[in-house]
Amino acid sequence: MQSRLGYILYTPFAWEGRILQRFFILGIFLFTFACPIFSQNYAALWEGKTKVLEDAYFRMEYPVAWMEFSYKSPGVDYVLNASNVGLPSSYNGVGVIGAVYVWRHTAKNEDEIVRYVLEQPNRAGNAIISYVENFKGENVRGKLIVSYFGRYFGKRNGIRYDFVTYSAKREQYYGFTLLVQYAKGQGDFAREYKLQNFAEELFNHLTLKK
Repeated sequence: MQSRLGYILYTPFAWEGRILQRFFILGIFLFTFACPIFSQNYAALWEGKTKVLEDAYFRMEYPVAWMEFSYKSPGVDYVLNASNVGLPSSYNGVGVIGAVYVWRHTAKNEDEIVRYVLEQPNRAGNAIISYVENFKGENVRGKLIVSYFGRYFGKRNGIRYDFVTYSAKREQYYGFTLLVQYAKGQGDFAREYKLQNFAEELFNHLTLKK
């Protein structure tokens, strides 16, 4: 992480509304029956059992307990359920929902892909605040876009981390998004649970293929 830019308004992708409807139903089921695994030492999640999401253009390692959704949505290649693994099962009496999206988009340069993320139509409510940082992981580098939302979905607020990076092999930008939804309280949920560390640990386990 290096420079922070003054982007204020950020709206998430229109496809999230469709995905969240299905994700919320499945999330209730998993919240009821899954055994939660919580740790603020996020690196430890990758020291245990992991799986690999991989195609001809990228490789991403993630905790084995995350579930990949089989359905596809326009503009999204993959969706993973990140609830209950590395995140608390509930906050302020309401279940916490985590999801990871992998998507692609064609843009002329890094500034254009950042604007694409910032200017997407939002069906759930606008961001309260957003900022953009440079991010350099072990194998990738690009922009990290962080946004906070009020009343993102039902009773939950939302925070999301979009990492965008260019794939020279595919000649497109890849986006890797961690979205976390939680019930607002007196505390700072993102700071309390070090959510940006969680996102950065995920992005540190990305590799673009040449």
